[in-house]
Amino acid sequence: PEVFDQVRGDFMIVYTPLHGSAAVPVQTVFSRAGVPGVYIVQDQQSPDGDFPTVSSPNPEDPEALAMAIALSECCGADLCLGTDPDGDRMGAAIRCGNDSFMTLTGNQIGCLMLEYILNAKRENGTLPENGAVIKSIVTTELADKIAASYNVATHSVLTGFKYIAGKIGEFEHLENFEFLFGFEESYGYMAGSFVRDKDAVQACLLTAEMAAWYKLRGMTPYDGLEELYGKYGYYLDKVASIHKEGKKGAEQISAIMQRMRGDKPSELGGFKVLKIRDYLSETTTDIRTGNTEPTGLPQSDVLYYELDGGMKFVARPSGTEPKIKFYFCVNAKTRQEAEGLLISLQQSVENKYLAK
Repeated sequence: PEVFDQVRGDFMIVYTPLHGSAAVPVQTVFSRAGVPGVYIVQDQQSPDGDFPTVSSPNPEDPEALAMAIALSECCGADLCLGTDPDGDRMGAAIRCGNDSFMTLTGNQIGCLMLEYILNAKRENGTLPENGAVIKSIVTTELADKIAASYNVATHSVLTGFKYIAGKIGEFEHLENFEFLFGFEESYGYMAGSFVRDKDAVQACLLTAEMAAWYKLRGMTPYDGLEELYGKYGYYLDKVASIHKEGKKGAEQISAIMQRMRGDKPSELGGFKVLKIRDYLSETTTDIRTGNTEPTGLPQSDVLYYELDGGMKFVARPSGTEPKIKFYFCVNAKTRQEAEGLLISLQQSVENKYLAK
């Protein structure tokens, strides 16, 4: 709360519940923590299952925050936050150097929160020696770099917060790690074990506190993001979803996965393939030696390609929608270089496995 006290009068947040259920809990925790300068998008405050002001009430979609961003630009806010209908996912937009707003990816939000939490704990002397961060296997490798710089272990699990929660239970049973933070690229975050699922309410409070902390340093979260890239490298992540409707679509998705399993390439997009983890067969294959070992995670229809230079590519059918998802993660010294690597990798994968 003292962080908010120090920026009072010079700090503003715009928040929208997108007609969902999080309006009361988010505003309640903001009030209890003393978050200053909170503006609510009035036209999106009341619960409404028709979601009349948005095409999709999902904060993963940048268009969902359009009204909140417009209000932020009007009132000069530092931060713009939005939560989904059931209050478990949170999206954010931040003010850039030219005073425009940029929507953040789930990976970017998670890394900014992670850096803030670990830095604050270190400054307060509360960072444990056995601290641990948990993320999904499709989440950015930048999180691993940040955690390692604080001597904090990173544990990767399958997609889904049930796996993050399960890992916390394992820590408690074995008494070997202290859980500090968990997140997924799909805009889900959790700090502390009192809620064992993604929780947009605590995410809103933590993001607000993170933004206020940067304000005290004379920075914006955008500056903080650039600081992370300058320190660890420019990490660029992208999710490409290929929709395949109906029974035929399901067969096509299955055929794509089978085609990939039958082909173990030595390179993709100019990157050497080091290892391929097939979570369906629960084996990791070293492409250079041909040796195999267990993945160490539960069985799942997922293929994970470890690429040279800390890059990766992951493919998995969606568990809830008729589509297959491709996850690309590259890193470079500059944004321009990273964008080029991303294009090269994505084109290589799509030409190899989709143009058939």
